Amino acid sequence: DDSRLWVQLGSNQQRFKEKFEEFFKVIDNDFSPNPIKTIKRIWTYYRELKREKPDVLHSHACRSSIIPLFAGFLAKVPIRIYHNHGMSYLGHRGPVRIALRMIEKWNIFFSTHLICVGNGNLNEAISDGLMNGREVCVIHNGSATGIDPADFPSEEYLSSVKVKKERVAKGIDPDKFVVAYIGRPFKRKGFHLMLDAWKKSAIGKEGHKLLILGASRQDCQKVHGHLSDGIIPCGFVDDILSLIKISDVVALPSFHEGFPNVFLEGGACAKALLGTDVPGCRDAIIDGETGLIVPAGDVQKLAEALIWFKSNPERTREFGQRARERVFREFDRKDVLDGFAKFYEKIRLSSLSQ
Repeated sequence: DDSRLWVQLGSNQQRFKEKFEEFFKVIDNDFSPNPIKTIKRIWTYYRELKREKPDVLHSHACRSSIIPLFAGFLAKVPIRIYHNHGMSYLGHRGPVRIALRMIEKWNIFFSTHLICVGNGNLNEAISDGLMNGREVCVIHNGSATGIDPADFPSEEYLSSVKVKKERVAKGIDPDKFVVAYIGRPFKRKGFHLMLDAWKKSAIGKEGHKLLILGASRQDCQKVHGHLSDGIIPCGFVDDILSLIKISDVVALPSFHEGFPNVFLEGGACAKALLGTDVPGCRDAIIDGETGLIVPAGDVQKLAEALIWFKSNPERTREFGQRARERVFREFDRKDVLDGFAKFYEKIRLSSLSQ
């Protein structure tokens, strides 16, 4: 095997180092506002590239790509792939937005090949003048890795009484409406909007539940000073599917996304999807067919969508079934990986002809 995996680990990812460190090398490559740190990281990456002499450098995401791609440019790595996982500047305003957009421009400049995780972000980048006529592709139908249908429960299981029993085991009324928010407690992920809309809808007072996966009780209480009716903070969850299975709707009202894997997982579990009108969410949801899309930042529309789902259980189930069919049909991991194989073969043949 001639491939090497170099990674940057955050403070909350050290557990992966102990489990998988034999498979990768840890190199700091996150862009830092501290110029000394950034220069040191560029030099370290450049030195490793000169030692390894790779033919291809494939770097992922905005901030974590600028150092590898710049070092690869200096080290004259022949093929430098920038794999964009979403235009993150779209979720910010002011100086942060300007800085992130500039980093995107640098990543594009220092790369030789471009991959976008979804058509929504690709179209946004083109319309915003970032690509400057550069050739860029989306692998298969989009998403970073797709999903493996074998990892998800069967239709028979999802429609059986076992799901209701799992709700009861978790202290949830089997006949109530359940929404799962899956994301970090950040404003750009729509965390605050989700809590505001849930409170505004008042459906928590009727015994319905909002599961918050990825945020603690303290995170939720910070928003309103208390925990609103029906909200169940779940914190960090290893087995996300166990909670998706007992939900009716999977929601993520972000201000920006690449291609939300939570919508693929929710769809694969036959759950209706609720997202915002931003790139990434638009790729993952067909509005009015597999779920609902509301304007980003609109608490009222988000609350109305929650009430609609709760009031239309049959339509909600139909959305979920269509979402499952679409995810299995268009985002099977085998097809996504086959798309990557074709992409690599294309650039290999192109490099041989030069």
